[in-house]
Parts: sequence; C-alpha cells; structure tokens
Amino acid sequence: MGNVWSRLTVFWPLLLTFAGYSLLAWWMPLPLNVHFLTALRQLTPSLEAGGLYGLLVTGLFALYGWLYWLVRRGDWHPRPWTLLLTAILVSLPTLFVYPYNANDLFRYALRGRITAVYQDNPYLTPPASYPSEPLLAQAGEWAQATTPYGPVWELIAAGIATVAPNDTLILLILLKLVALLAFWLSGLLIWYAASVNKLGKSVLWLFNPGLILIFGVDGHNDSVMLLWLLAGWAVWVWLGERWPSVAATAAFALMFLAPLTKAIGLLPLAFFWLYFVRQQDDTHGRVRVILSTAVLSLLLTLLTFAPFGSPLLLAERLVAEASAGAGFSIVALIFLAGSAAGYGITPTFVALLSRGGLALLVLTALWLAWRSWFYGRHPLRSGADITAVYLTQAFNFRLWYAAWPFPFVLLDETPGWVTRWRLHTAVWFLYLSQLSPLIVGHLWLYLFDRNHLTSHALVVAVMFGLSPLLAYFSSSVAIRGVNVEN
Repeated sequence: MGNVWSRLTVFWPLLLTFAGYSLLAWWMPLPLNVHFLTALRQLTPSLEAGGLYGLLVTGLFALYGWLYWLVRRGDWHPRPWTLLLTAILVSLPTLFVYPYNANDLFRYALRGRITAVYQDNPYLTPPASYPSEPLLAQAGEWAQATTPYGPVWELIAAGIATVAPNDTLILLILLKLVALLAFWLSGLLIWYAASVNKLGKSVLWLFNPGLILIFGVDGHNDSVMLLWLLAGWAVWVWLGERWPSVAATAAFALMFLAPLTKAIGLLPLAFFWLYFVRQQDDTHGRVRVILSTAVLSLLLTLLTFAPFGSPLLLAERLVAEASAGAGFSIVALIFLAGSAAGYGITPTFVALLSRGGLALLVLTALWLAWRSWFYGRHPLRSGADITAVYLTQAFNFRLWYAAWPFPFVLLDETPGWVTRWRLHTAVWFLYLSQLSPLIVGHLWLYLFDRNHLTSHALVVAVMFGLSPLLAYFSSSVAIRGVNVEN
C-alpha cells in the first residue's frame, strides 16, 4: 500500500509539470510562429498576460521543489534510467514551443544551411549573403554577422541541415532535440559522477524549469558545451584513481570539445586541466599529461576547423561581439546611470567599462589558478566561480548564461553551509532570470514608461542581489530530510 501511495504522490507533480510545458506549446506554438521573429512580450501583449506567464514559470519551479522534496523524503526513488525516461517525457512538449526568449535557434538553422545546403563557410559568409534564403528574416540583427560558435557545433548544425534541407520546421525541431538530448544525457552523467545524493542532484538538473526553458524551448547549444565538460569529469571520476595519466588525457580530450562547441567552455576547462596535471603521482606523470593534452588539443582544433579554415576567424568574430551592444547587466547599468546623470558617455568610456570587466575576469582567473595549483582548490568550485564572475562583468548578459555555473555548483561536494548556499543561489538565479524578461519587457513598457535605467536597475537588483539573499534564507531553513549535502 505504501509503494502505491508513493507512486500516486509523485504522479501529480509530474503530471502538472507535463501539463505546464504542454500549456506553453499550446500558448506559443512553434509551427504557427516559425515565419516571423517575436518575443515574450509580443506573445503575451499585456501586463496581465505577462503576469500569467510569470505565474506559470513560478508554478513550474514550485513543482520542481515538490519533486525534490519527495526525493529527499524517500517517497520517490527511481533507478537512473527510469528517472531519465521520466524527465524526457515531462520536457518533451518544449520541442514544440516557439523560442520566445531568444532567436539563436533560427541562426543555428541558417548557418547549418549555409554549410550543408549552400556549401559555403559560416565563418566567412553571413546569412545576408543569401537574400532568397527562407529563414533569412529570422536572422534578426545578426544577418550581417558570421558565426560565433565553434566548429564542433557548426558540424552538428550542418549535419542536421543535411537531414532536413527543405523543411525548416523539422530542422528547428531537430536542433531543439539535440539541445535536449545533451541536457538529458548530462543528467545521467551527474548521477554517475556524484558521490553523494546522486538521485537528488540528478532531479535538480533534469527537472529544473530554468534549464528546460533554456534548452528545450530556446534550444540553446550551451547544453552540448556543458555535456562535454560533464562527460570528461565523469571519465575522471570513474578512472582517475586507477589510471591517472590515461584518465586525465581522455577526460581533457572530451572536455576540449566544449570550447570547440562554444568558446566560453575555455573558462572552466582551464581549472580542470590544472587539476588533472596536479593529480599525477610524480613529475614524469605531469609532463606526460601536459604533453598529451597539448598534442590532443592541437589535433582536435586542426581536425574540427579543417572544413572551415583558420581558428583566427572565430577569434575575430568573438572580439567584435564582445565589444558591441549591451544587455541587462551590471556593466550596462553603470553605462545607463552615467547617461542619466548627464555625463558624456563616449565610445571610449564604453570600451573602458568593457575592459574593466575583462580585467576583473582575468584577475579572478589568475587568483583561482593560483589557489588551484598551490592549495588544491577543486575544479568544480573554480569552474562555478569563473563562470559566475563572467556573468557579473559581461556587457552582453543573456538568459542562458545562468545555466553555465549550475552543473559545477551541483556536483561540488565541498563540506559546509557555503556549498549549500551556492547551490540555492544558482537555483534562485535560474528562476529569477526566467522572470527577467517581464521586467525589461512588460514592466518597462506598461509601468516604467520605457525607462531603461529603471528596468535595468530593477532587473540587476533582482537577479544579482535578490538571488543570494533568498538563497541565504532558504539554505538556512532547517527542513528535516532536505539537506542537499547528504
């Protein structure tokens, strides 16, 4: 009877979660909106509609918390493959939701078609070069820009475009499916890589609405980048004690595919590399790992870039993107505040702000590297820290950046309350980041009279200030059986 009751108890949050994502697929369907670019505010064109969307997201996160509570209470204890299948079924409706918080999915499709259909180079040729391309209207402000992604991703996108060269809807759904597959497989790797609370950590990953909206609805390729990093770490966990040199080389080779998918993967990868070298038994072992990883990284770079040309093409594109535009970030808020105060904000001042943020990132990376090498700081913690610092200094903050630190925070098993607080902060940040479009969209238009400074100040305060504050209270509440460290 108890087993039946447990199944009924977990049935309802799973059913309601599936219903929530199905509601999104009905409300904002991909087939009906594939021929024009739109955003959340256009699909919820009133303050009331935006509020309903906010309630839906909040409800999904509440159900997420309910599922985790059931796991920690012992009412739900599925095997890993059962858990994975359940997660797949629950999040499957997001394949058919329009990517309302980002139009990157359309550009993945466009550049895949540039390679596969037009037999051209996405590192040299922007989408605007093909005026008759059916998806060109979906390129948005990036129609004149070449790809900012690594060759591994461009090869994946080209392969998918080869499968569906004439059906743009199928192409978009397949690209979303790749993002979700990487997300689901990462959940399985988290199970096998975690030492404690395997089930709980897998649930926190696989059922997180923020991640499902980023990877399932928006179809972001960041899930592929994170998959390589998690796969490499899992290899180290499984083999590191028995064959440290072989495990380090194999793990690094897998992880190096992350920056070859998306360049930001270099940030956490550096600390894993230091860790792998440091974990060798002697100097000869360290030299072997240094040489083998250097050769492998060079070979992988040459092989994956071979169809496209020099890696310098990507480097030039990334520098251009990093120095232009601004999202709702801390640096952008400083810029807006200076403008509102009457200071002459020049391109030189913008460049100084951007360089100041970059200097902060470099100094943090050097400090973390020093701590990692001389004091053995764990790479999971350093990986979370460097990506979190990137979020705070980025001139172009985007919603999907919130996913970057999460797997490292999740797998970090450093004892203490701080570890629990960091995990709570990451969860709150994912939740509040999904509500941020309501602030810079709906509140900006309907309540703030299109005042960018007010909306930016509020969204920065909510995301970067309220997240750690709420985490302080939630991680301090002593709820029996819901301690993430156990």
